[in-house]
Amino acid sequence: QEYAQAINSEFPYITLMMIPVMHRPNGLLRQESLYQYFFDGIVHGLDAGSKLIAGSEFTYDKSSHADFTTIRNETLDQYLGRSTVDDDIGIRWSFAPGVFADHPNGGTWSTTHANLNFRNPQQHKDATRHAMAAADEYAWSYGEQSLFLAESPTPLIRKYLKGHDHPSPPTPPSSDGNVFFDTFDGTGPSGGKGTTTGNFGNERFFRETAGQLLQFTVTEATAEQEWRAEPDNILPATADYIAEVRWIVGRINGENATLINGSQVSTGEAGALLRIEAKPATSGNNKWQAEISDSGTGYIGHVGPELDYGASTKLVAHNHGDGLVSLWINDGFMGRYPALPGNLEWFGNLGNNSSHIQQGADMKLEYVSLGTMEHASSLTTIPEPASMLLLGSAALVLLGRLSERTPAATTMAHRGRGH
Repeated sequence: QEYAQAINSEFPYITLMMIPVMHRPNGLLRQESLYQYFFDGIVHGLDAGSKLIAGSEFTYDKSSHADFTTIRNETLDQYLGRSTVDDDIGIRWSFAPGVFADHPNGGTWSTTHANLNFRNPQQHKDATRHAMAAADEYAWSYGEQSLFLAESPTPLIRKYLKGHDHPSPPTPPSSDGNVFFDTFDGTGPSGGKGTTTGNFGNERFFRETAGQLLQFTVTEATAEQEWRAEPDNILPATADYIAEVRWIVGRINGENATLINGSQVSTGEAGALLRIEAKPATSGNNKWQAEISDSGTGYIGHVGPELDYGASTKLVAHNHGDGLVSLWINDGFMGRYPALPGNLEWFGNLGNNSSHIQQGADMKLEYVSLGTMEHASSLTTIPEPASMLLLGSAALVLLGRLSERTPAATTMAHRGRGH
């Protein structure tokens, strides 16, 4: 505490970075027993305008947004569980995941052959973006052999470096609806037809159990259990297209209901795009999460934030045509996932996924839009400066966001809590 106060006496409103923060699900190691006391003293001693960037080395070998987010949440929970100054942590804590650029891949690292490395340049770029999406303010890229700061980097290293040019996650595109569009307002879809399946024969699509509804606000006379869009034009797997939907998930009881799904029905309903379902949140709280139940590499699992029941939720899936799909939930970038190989001939079936949904669910589909990108610039990222420091003989590239905070001094290039 006195150490932090001494620093603030010369540099008020400072931003400090502490490496590493510990991720210890089974408790701190014996030799780390005093670590929490030191940390608590720092956050308690800093002035009200100062910030502590908690840099994690436990994310070094991670690449997916889900993995970064899991370690961020678990690390904070562990610190709060050990701390006596929870309020100070809540005010001054800022988690910064680290990406080990030249993570030893069986002991090898090459500045000329990407196939020998833990990540190729595109994977490094994706990992950096995912780290930024999971970070509170900063992510950092760590290298020992990658020669990031060499005066004459190799062409391959230059490709890795480009992954730091615009580290923010890409902003979500918007479908122009030129392939298929329906808002279920009674005017009918454009670009194809909407079809309901099942045999419940009610004016609204529902499965009722104890007064609960699985429900779409569609308007066909016999809207029933599942719904799908049948576009007039097929979207090949190699096409660059956007699938955009907005749902209100009122309740999911124990199972799932399909939010996004593509089918190539001409070959026995082979999957296209991704299959994404609504599932109860992993935390057990009264919330739900999206789950990628099928992709080009099979089951992936829960992705993204825990979401409130009854709130409108937008999902955007961008099929790049190169075997990858980018996913956004409520404009937050979740990551890029292997696409299912089929051409999109049907979009659906949406809604009921299995008999278990009959235990009760309540969902409304607000609109469906399939098409090309509405604005070509919507996938570009906002350039945000990065700073570089040296830590001993290792290289650390710190990537951060600008904000409106105005501290008097800082040890790093960026200030604030922008997210």
